[in-house]
Amino acid sequence: MRSRTAPVLPVNGHQSCRQGRLSGFSLLELLIAITILGFILTLLFSAFRLAQQSWDSAERRMAQNNQTLAGRTFLENLLTQAYPFRWKKSPIQKFALTGDAEHLNLVAELPPFLGGGLQQAFLEVVPDENEREKFSLLFRYAPLHQDGVDFDVESLSEERIVIDKAKKISFSYYGRDPANPAPTPDAPRQWYPEWREARHMPLLLRIEIDNDPPWPDIYAAPAISQEGGCRWDDFYKRCR
Repeated sequence: MRSRTAPVLPVNGHQSCRQGRLSGFSLLELLIAITILGFILTLLFSAFRLAQQSWDSAERRMAQNNQTLAGRTFLENLLTQAYPFRWKKSPIQKFALTGDAEHLNLVAELPPFLGGGLQQAFLEVVPDENEREKFSLLFRYAPLHQDGVDFDVESLSEERIVIDKAKKISFSYYGRDPANPAPTPDAPRQWYPEWREARHMPLLLRIEIDNDPPWPDIYAAPAISQEGGCRWDDFYKRCR
């Protein structure tokens, strides 16, 4: 007879337990894996947060640039449309344009979304409410009274911000001496910090804007070709 050899069984199951331990993960390996995973997630979250901040910053800068560009376009159109209106009941028959470094009042034809037609327009430089050493340019308007003797503020509109958070905003005026009621043709022309009680219009208006990013100054010629006056053409919107 062929003898049978009985299989040798592990004593107390130690061999199977050793094989089970070899096929799994130790606690140290698990802790290392979790640490590496947390480090990777931290890097990913930081990169995502940085990208979001960059995107938000770019959007804010783009919105600010668009607002500044729209404000510049509005100001250029407003100054160009300065109407050579005289206060007929004024003792000196002065033109309806007066201002200094921080204020400019004029009569201009406003766009339809502001009511259209000739109206009083007021520009004022004021300190910014939220940031020190920053300035804003405000715009307001009011109906024009043909029988008035000067600008009035009885029915001013709500203020609108045209330029915001600029380091500097100032007005200046180019022409012959506004204090001279009858300047001669050879009288010198220069820039003046204010324009008051004038019997002639300035040749140029300038708005200096120190902004970030920097923008060139605004230059505009009012709708008048002569300092002594003109005959206004309502059809072509220019002096003749």
